[in-house]
Amino acid sequence: MSSPKMTIGDYLLQRLKSLGIDIIFGVPGDYNLVYHFLIKIEDFDGIQWGNNCNELNASYAADGYARMRGIGVLVTTFGVGELSAINGIAGSYAEMVSVVHIVGTLMLLMVMLVLVTTFGVGELSALNGIAGSYAEMVSVVHIVGTLPTASQASGAILHHTLGNGDFLVFANMYKEVTIAHTNLTKTNAIEEIDRVLNECLNKSRPAYIGLAVDLSDHEINVDPLSIEPLKRSLVRNPRDVH
Repeated sequence: MSSPKMTIGDYLLQRLKSLGIDIIFGVPGDYNLVYHFLIKIEDFDGIQWGNNCNELNASYAADGYARMRGIGVLVTTFGVGELSAINGIAGSYAEMVSVVHIVGTLMLLMVMLVLVTTFGVGELSALNGIAGSYAEMVSVVHIVGTLPTASQASGAILHHTLGNGDFLVFANMYKEVTIAHTNLTKTNAIEEIDRVLNECLNKSRPAYIGLAVDLSDHEINVDPLSIEPLKRSLVRNPRDVH
């Protein structure tokens, strides 16, 4: 008898739903998994896709949602999309708001290039909003759709990149305005999703998740019925001194 399985994308959505998330904000892009993760959001029971006009607005929407509900989620594409959201994420970090930023990356096989913000332009567009969430301690999850894993491994020159084979340059910009940061792989998805969401929640700061476009449908060994709730702790706000 084979062990129970579910896809990385479904596991991530199930975890977010268990935290009370019912809307995910963002902008569609070619690397933010338009034909993969975004479709999963549309089909997932209990979570709506909150489409925004740009990534900066999406990051502020996720920040506001997190202030009311405890945690918010933002999806951008690789590079320009994630950087567009960075100011909002930085603001959430500074003010201890729990925001998770999920970034779509490149796919394993060069079959299609699709992204929730997208890689590059999309993630860069959201950077200001994420910075704001960081500044005000707001829990926002930024999911960035990134390049295919095979393309990253080969150093392929693709659009939304700098053409120098460095696919982490945009993600590294987010390290200064997020409390937790990861790029998911086939082997680390379960542990890293749980770690990043726990850090985002328990420390009231934005978090960043890079999700390669080909990994959303990759199956992992986890029983949907045996998933335990994430551990949450009471966060004390720092004393406001005037």
